[in-house]
Amino acid sequence: MANRILPFITLVFFSTLFSMVIGDDGVAISKQYPLVVSTWPFKEAVRAAWRAVDGGHSAVDAVVEGCSACEELRCDGTVGPGGSPDENGETTIDALIMNGVTMEVGAVAAMRFVKDGIRAAKLVMQHTKHTLLVGEKASAFSISMGLPGPSNLSSSDSIMKWSKWKENNCQPNFWKDVVPLDSCGPYHAKASMDVKDGGCSTRNLMGVAEPRSSLVGPHNHDTISMAVIDKMGHVAVGTSTNGATYKIPGRVGDGPIAGSSAYADTDVGACGATGDGDIMMRFLPWYCNEYQSFYFLNDEVILGKPSADRKYAQLTGNFAWFGSIRNNKLVWVVYELILKFETFPANMRLVFLIHYQVVESMRLGMEPRLAAKDAISRIARKFPDFVGAVVAVNKNGVHAGACHGWTFEYSVRSPVTVDVEVFTVLP
Repeated sequence: MANRILPFITLVFFSTLFSMVIGDDGVAISKQYPLVVSTWPFKEAVRAAWRAVDGGHSAVDAVVEGCSACEELRCDGTVGPGGSPDENGETTIDALIMNGVTMEVGAVAAMRFVKDGIRAAKLVMQHTKHTLLVGEKASAFSISMGLPGPSNLSSSDSIMKWSKWKENNCQPNFWKDVVPLDSCGPYHAKASMDVKDGGCSTRNLMGVAEPRSSLVGPHNHDTISMAVIDKMGHVAVGTSTNGATYKIPGRVGDGPIAGSSAYADTDVGACGATGDGDIMMRFLPWYCNEYQSFYFLNDEVILGKPSADRKYAQLTGNFAWFGSIRNNKLVWVVYELILKFETFPANMRLVFLIHYQVVESMRLGMEPRLAAKDAISRIARKFPDFVGAVVAVNKNGVHAGACHGWTFEYSVRSPVTVDVEVFTVLP
């Protein structure tokens, strides 16, 4: 058995180019992908995405298949044609797709007359140098690129829902500081504000958040937000929604906004959101910095029979090899270093500090569970009656969710499950 003492080395990474796991026999050990993660128990959508990605399609294509299935099924009555009506009784669609490899994004917002939101978003990403198209111009673009339309996106269910809301004097709604407040309008700004000079309300001057309405719930304000890791380890995310039920026409929430409703970076992972998008998009909780530290307390590189009470580490050129015991075998994890490093006197331990940008609120070395919880708690501190949830997954397939104001469920399909598994997250 050969032993040698490693020097003390401090390495700073601004990105991890790739990571793979290799057994002591040199055979690659598969990670937990392909993987599909989606907000809510949208099982058929997850199955559609899984069929695509398990069949060898890319993460982007699998996201399209999954979100498209949800649009066709009108998941929870808030996704796809015939879903949530706006204040005028019309159904519109917001959608987004993001490629975590190229960082390309395509999105449509307040799109009328075209039912295929996620496919329209993909067309924006593939065939334009833009990120977001809105309104009737988004509809015209989508139809010109071959999607069916124009068509009426309303349904008998959406019209009935809207009619009952009108009969209830359009209550509740999203207006504030207007008259008349308790009817269907037309609305006008109040003649006098709480503070005459400057037109700002006393609440705002005192730093008190505006109270939120009770319109947000799983069946009247919902988004499918889906993340997929394909067999190559590439990550993509997508969203589709009708937006808030009875929204003021023209309103766009977080659904089609990258970094607000969802974000993907193949080097790190992905996350997605659902809930009160008007609040969530004010925080952009998915794009932060993460620091992680790896400490190897043993100074030795052991060559030969592995020992369960030791850690292992060695350097080969621009690669750092970290070893540990898994199932009585020595398993090496390989990281490519992209910055120069310095060597220090011997007989010291090996310390790594990795700094790189991550998705979805994974900050300061937090695992997905803590990162998701931290993102939600930061919003809730400012808006205690906020309703929303996030789900995060790292590039190794570790996933977790967090929520506030409701009980949240998210769905997962991976190689270790025989079908879609639903996880419940309590507020």
